[in-house]
Amino acid sequence: MTSPSTAWRERIFGAGTPSAIWSAIFGDVLACAKLGDGQRLETHCLDGDQLLADAGWDLWRSYADDADCRRLRTSDRLIAWWNEPGPPPAVLVIDALSMRELPLLLQAGARRGVVPHTVDAAGAEVPTDTNAFAKALGLSQRAAIKNNHAPAAFRLQAAFTELFERIPFDDCIGAIQHDPKIFVWHDLIDAHLSDIRSQAQLDDLLRPTLDGDGFWRFVDHLRHGRRLVITGDHGYATKHHARPIDGNLGAQVRDIFGGQRLESAAKALPNGIPPWVVMTTGSHHVIVGNRHWRVPGSPKEAYHGGLSLLETIVPWIAFPAKG
Repeated sequence: MTSPSTAWRERIFGAGTPSAIWSAIFGDVLACAKLGDGQRLETHCLDGDQLLADAGWDLWRSYADDADCRRLRTSDRLIAWWNEPGPPPAVLVIDALSMRELPLLLQAGARRGVVPHTVDAAGAEVPTDTNAFAKALGLSQRAAIKNNHAPAAFRLQAAFTELFERIPFDDCIGAIQHDPKIFVWHDLIDAHLSDIRSQAQLDDLLRPTLDGDGFWRFVDHLRHGRRLVITGDHGYATKHHARPIDGNLGAQVRDIFGGQRLESAAKALPNGIPPWVVMTTGSHHVIVGNRHWRVPGSPKEAYHGGLSLLETIVPWIAFPAKG
């Protein structure tokens, strides 16, 4: 049997364009996520992150900058899918939805007879944060869609839009109008990331909602006469599975980033920070790999903005229209 490290080495350093290699990596992470073993998924992605950060970090550069890799981005896929022929579209973006939550969604839907016709993986923007995803869709920020006030630049045209923040899904149903095209964004997971102290705590918070009747009534409401995609703007990484950055390098990273995983590129980097630890792309410096460093106070257990597999790769779940 091929060891995980050998399998990752063959995948990352195998033949093919960066886009093809990333497509295969997405497929590997998807297959592992579908197994429903959260610890196995974390370990699998940790092995891949370590190799990508240590020896394959140029692939992250390609993911960020190569035009051909854009076809993997959630934003580009949504725009293409939105304009496909057929029933009108509806999109539910769950902020910070990661591949960890995929099995729960599939199992909860199956128990209710709600079966997707496509289960896939898609990619966040760089940096892997909410604003980058919003801007890729023509928005200044997530809040721009609130109260159906999306600007003319919004790339999912003719949509009724709404943002739900800390609102139970059952209570969201009444806010959805009868427009044929719907785009909604819910902060379910992102709202908890700064508060949790373990993955188990987050799982305990999410399970009653994602396996709850209120959520699936909301999904059912969106699907009436509409095809539906459920996806995320980005995922998240966890400190428990991160590699430490110590010594002088850790101090330099802390001075630049504080407790965040991205920083404005206007902030100069000191000499000696290697590109496999910090990558500059567009207007940001971003952390490469799932790494942590000492931060005063109480550091976050979960975070996003950097370049690791579980921050970048998110579910893409497509359902047919109902009725």
